[in-house]
Amino acid sequence: TTPFYQWKKNGLNVGSNTNNYSNPSPLQGDLISCTLTSNANCVSNSPITSNLITMTVNPLVTPSININVSPGTNICSGVPVTYTATVSNGGTTPMYQWKKNGLNVGTNSNTYINLSPANGDSVISILTSNAFCTSTNTINSNSILISIGNGGLSVSGFSPDSSIAGDKVLISGAGFPGVTVVSFNGTSATYTIINNNQINAIVPLGATTGKIIITNSCGSDSTSNSFTILPVTQLNLSLFIEGFYLGGGTMHSTIGTISDSISVLLFDINNLTTPLISRTSSLSITGNSLVLLPSAISGHSYFITIRHRNTIETWSKIPVLFAPITNFSFKN
Repeated sequence: TTPFYQWKKNGLNVGSNTNNYSNPSPLQGDLISCTLTSNANCVSNSPITSNLITMTVNPLVTPSININVSPGTNICSGVPVTYTATVSNGGTTPMYQWKKNGLNVGTNSNTYINLSPANGDSVISILTSNAFCTSTNTINSNSILISIGNGGLSVSGFSPDSSIAGDKVLISGAGFPGVTVVSFNGTSATYTIINNNQINAIVPLGATTGKIIITNSCGSDSTSNSFTILPVTQLNLSLFIEGFYLGGGTMHSTIGTISDSISVLLFDINNLTTPLISRTSSLSITGNSLVLLPSAISGHSYFITIRHRNTIETWSKIPVLFAPITNFSFKN
């Protein structure tokens, strides 16, 4: 009629004389038992100890969800986008509810494909976790905003800010791998894509002062400042490369009507060790090369030096007086 209970945790007395015990701070591996002392008549095994319970304490976890989009947040019109969710502590069978502009879309999957994205579309995913011991089982992802435009193409600057045709200009920005055209105030230039953020462009012949425009398959962007085209001195060179000459006024062809490239250097008469100007130019199979130089050299005299990968360096016999258009031949 009045049984006596003695609870034990890890071998130590706890609790009170009652048939239940509440452990306020269970720890991993706690061993719980209870010893009963009966006051019934004619008992043969009192007191008696219960079975032993070993506590397993699981950590409290917080679910998380993060979404990303491919090919990106700034896309061309009509390009589908795919959203992918990455979760932690989602459990064995997490549930996903995708929302576009606040409305339910997609399926219970960690991916959602928007076949016809519109400018300003905002997408999130709501995760419902079935993991054990969660602090909360429902959580919202980050929000991704879609912009329909030029595919992330942007131009932020260029260096130098002025030059002549034939010089290199380093253009800075973003989204360059898909670039199809680089132009200087509307005149197309040859260019080399260095990486996502840099392009080397050659100032084209005929270009005028104005903005540099970068174009890809779905749009374009231009510099905020104008690139200044400086006036030039035009040097018309005539020469043949030893070993390339075939006779009859022609040389071996490397690409089309181009025989090879040459380096053209100008040396001041007071400094014959360090060139004042160095340019790389193509040489036609007929031995002609057009070299564009800064206009400031007009009215001054310089030695003209030709360097080629397969020949001896050659100098003009005397300094050459430069005019806005200067003709010089090494054939004589």
